Amino acid sequence: MFLSEYKGKGIVKINRKLFSIGLASTTLFFVFSILISSIALGAQEIRLSEDTGEIGGPSIYGDKVVWTYWGEIHLYDLQTGNDTIITIPEYYHASNPVIYDNKIVWYQSNYNDVEHSSKLCVHDILTSTSSLITENVSYARPDIYGDIIVWEETGHIYMYNISTQIQTQIPTSGFAYSPAIYDNKIVWAGSGNGTIIDKNKNLIGESNIYMYDLSTSRETRITTSGLASNPAIYGDRIVWLDQRNLDILTGGRGDIYMYDLSTQKESRISYSEQSSPSLAIYGDRIVWQDGRNLKEDIYMYNLSTQKETRITTSGSAMGPDIYGDRIVYSDNRQRLPPGDGYFCDVYMYDLTAKPIEPQAGFTSNVTSGTAPLTVLFTDSSTGGVPTSWLWDFGDGIYSKHAMNATHTFTSPGVYNVTLTVANEAGNNTITKPNYIIVTSPETLVADFSASVNFGPAPLDVEFYDVGTRGVPTYWYWDFGDGAYSERAMNTTHTFTNPGLYDITLTVTNEAGNSTVTKRGYINVTSPINVTSPQKPVADFFADVISGAAPLTVLFTDTSTGGVPTYWYWDFGDGTNSKRATNATHTFTNPGLYDITLTVANEAGSSTITKKVYIKVISPKIPVAYFSANVTSGTAPFTVLFAAASKDEAPVSWYWDFGDGTSSKHAINATHTFTKPGNYTVSLTVENAAGNSTATKTGYIAVADPNSPVADFNSKIK
Repeated sequence: MFLSEYKGKGIVKINRKLFSIGLASTTLFFVFSILISSIALGAQEIRLSEDTGEIGGPSIYGDKVVWTYWGEIHLYDLQTGNDTIITIPEYYHASNPVIYDNKIVWYQSNYNDVEHSSKLCVHDILTSTSSLITENVSYARPDIYGDIIVWEETGHIYMYNISTQIQTQIPTSGFAYSPAIYDNKIVWAGSGNGTIIDKNKNLIGESNIYMYDLSTSRETRITTSGLASNPAIYGDRIVWLDQRNLDILTGGRGDIYMYDLSTQKESRISYSEQSSPSLAIYGDRIVWQDGRNLKEDIYMYNLSTQKETRITTSGSAMGPDIYGDRIVYSDNRQRLPPGDGYFCDVYMYDLTAKPIEPQAGFTSNVTSGTAPLTVLFTDSSTGGVPTSWLWDFGDGIYSKHAMNATHTFTSPGVYNVTLTVANEAGNNTITKPNYIIVTSPETLVADFSASVNFGPAPLDVEFYDVGTRGVPTYWYWDFGDGAYSERAMNTTHTFTNPGLYDITLTVTNEAGNSTVTKRGYINVTSPINVTSPQKPVADFFADVISGAAPLTVLFTDTSTGGVPTYWYWDFGDGTNSKRATNATHTFTNPGLYDITLTVANEAGSSTITKKVYIKVISPKIPVAYFSANVTSGTAPFTVLFAAASKDEAPVSWYWDFGDGTSSKHAINATHTFTKPGNYTVSLTVENAAGNSTATKTGYIAVADPNSPVADFNSKIK
């Protein structure tokens, strides 16, 4: 069954049926074995989801798989290939679906309906009808077996019988969460008021696994480690995540453990200390998400063969579930940036099916433009799921292993692009002739206009770049009064003194630059003397209106009419600025923001709101790349490594020199190899969006300076 791992916070009305509790002591036997993971071969992986997006972890039963896609529930039939969307009420967002036989259970929320904000629902596939189980819960991660649904709410376990329509609170000792059910047994993680000390003497809260038997009305504590959580159950076997082997304060997730109710023996399943709470069990097979080697993949342990197998190799798989020979999971292997959640696809791995050869295909975001032209190529291969990719961009540059690739064509020309995809069943190649057309940058012709050319001092003027040829990458404005502005395509300037002003704009790109000067373009007259103040008319502009988070924007007041003496800025993200004529604000989260400025003086006030004025997008993951000043020599051999990451700028660097030493935080690193050998060097770069790693195998060759040189002599007497 699918594992529950989240907790709710709410109050529900229930029909109470109380059970007596019997606490049984169990004897735990630890079974340790050295596990060496093999990679699954001779099986078939297929993608189930049609579109990539915000995917909720899938659940499987028989030939049916369910998952959420942007708040909708998808039901996929493995026999027919039909993908059916379960209807959700308008304005509601579904999450955490689980399936058993012909019933789907999920949690749905409506942030606009405070009184009835969230509901727990069940859908009957045979009748195509959905029913409400309970409402007014703030969160509920359910599980289901037969007609029994279980979930957690405010530290209590609840059960609902679909046949009798009776909801019951299960008696538990202490705070309970993450329930799962199989047959007449309900398991959960529970924490009391106690604390324990881990192996490094860290004091942490206690959490153990408990079981409630509906047939005997008895509660049993399964674990005693005090560091157990997120259980799943199948038959007499209970599996969970346990952190008993970790120093909790310094990292790691934990390992998977199992308890067999029939033998009363406990076994350790995983040894990476990086196993995730996302786990499931079916028959003799246990599957889980594991973050060993800094990659998130799905692993399986077969209890009958005592063999661990690595199911995925993408490094971005998560949330597995299993039924029979089929394992389902979500995967961000396309490395698309996160929006409100992970941008993933749903995959199924069939342990018994034969692999299918992939059929290569790809698309790109653009196919023509001026140099330098940056193109994002996206794999759209069909058939079997590829495990390797080779891109040939037609300009002598290749990219290996990347499912999707970004490449910059620096020179004008017409380029053929080729993609070769492969898996264990074979490989396939597609070439698109003359696919990318890169032209020379167009020569610029500078030109500009102004919002006003004449008026009394102080005169506020908005200047606009209206050049019609070429695309500038840099702007330089000279206002003729000793002031200037750099980099802004459009700008505003206040002329404080009367006079005639020459305005000059210089624009630049890769093809060159262009300058235009308009003589006496702005005529500023003497200030107007008025006996009574005028009411100001609010207006403003921003130096930039779109970009990646965090985005820093300078807002400039351009109000007309009377001179304001008070300013109030509302940035649309819950923050504001008072009294500042011009304001600088940093938007930390992606989104569309309305900006409001209120100005006032003794004559009155004025307000302007610019709807959806600022657009902030998610930052991109940096692409690691590096080079060295020398790559071969004799020991001791000193090398300067230089990072040259592409796309977004990293904020941290991690160098691995392949000889057991590493360097953190340095953009460029100098390292001395003291021993002969061939060394593989890796660089990992990271920013707020994520990280990437570049590895060059056998990159540094160091020879032995003391290698003997053959020679001899002789003396004959």
